[in-house]
Amino acid sequence: MVSASKRLLITGIESFTGKYIRDIFESRGYEVHGTVLGEASGDRIYTCDITQSDQIDAVIAHVRPDTVIHLAAITFVPDGNSVEIYNVNLFATLHLLDALVRHGLPLQKVILPSTSNVYGNIPLEAIHEEICPQPLSHYALSKYAMEQMARTYYERLPIIVTRPFNYTGADQAERFVIPKIAAHFRDKKPVLELGNIDVYRDFSDVRDVAEAYFTLAESAASSEIFNIASGQVFSLREIIAMAESASGHQLEIRTNPAFVRSNEIERLGGDNTRLKNLGWSPRYTMEETIRWMINASGL
Repeated sequence: MVSASKRLLITGIESFTGKYIRDIFESRGYEVHGTVLGEASGDRIYTCDITQSDQIDAVIAHVRPDTVIHLAAITFVPDGNSVEIYNVNLFATLHLLDALVRHGLPLQKVILPSTSNVYGNIPLEAIHEEICPQPLSHYALSKYAMEQMARTYYERLPIIVTRPFNYTGADQAERFVIPKIAAHFRDKKPVLELGNIDVYRDFSDVRDVAEAYFTLAESAASSEIFNIASGQVFSLREIIAMAESASGHQLEIRTNPAFVRSNEIERLGGDNTRLKNLGWSPRYTMEETIRWMINASGL
């Protein structure tokens, strides 16, 4: 149990990931604060447009955090236009780091999530952090640019950059593919439209991801990049089979060309050795995650 004096600020606290990170840090004694873009909905929650430097500065001045986890971002790849992706994922992070430097806080950790998409289409079974990134989309480019910008703050702030591979869990929006699959099996729908189901991804459980962030926050690591990955890859075809087994329901799979991306990465798996060396390891199998998602939705 950590000291209750530790104060965490999560930007984007009401995001899918933010809820799980908040729970795990609060359960271990942290006082958790957070920002939201819309109306604040509780104690220690602050309305803040992170693209506005004065707003994020005001939050930092008020909260004076020991630890910051910067989740606020455009994370769903098709969302928004290119300019907005860079404004949020790159320049808003710049505003945050400048505010932290300006207030001179004795910070324990500043954790900046990037994405495994920065690696691009690299033909390796398990991609490690030393691989040279080859981003293939504006989303990936915005995150890689954020990483490079953050490096210029390494001597002034205790920064860790994470590259999460795909992860999922209960309450994730159904615009993402795994929740979409789980919902179709939960609701006994007859047909499921998807894109390419023979792409392979490293999928983690969001509860394991939240645990990874706690491990990183409490670690002595700084000025480093960490993959957050299960170390196993599954095709969407295999995920569908797991959902069928968990629900006892069968449905027809149809390929919708509109869901097939022209720059689709065929296989993306992560080497999690660096993170495991800090004492973290995944607890949940993909089968357990799929069953949890279906059962949590009322099946």
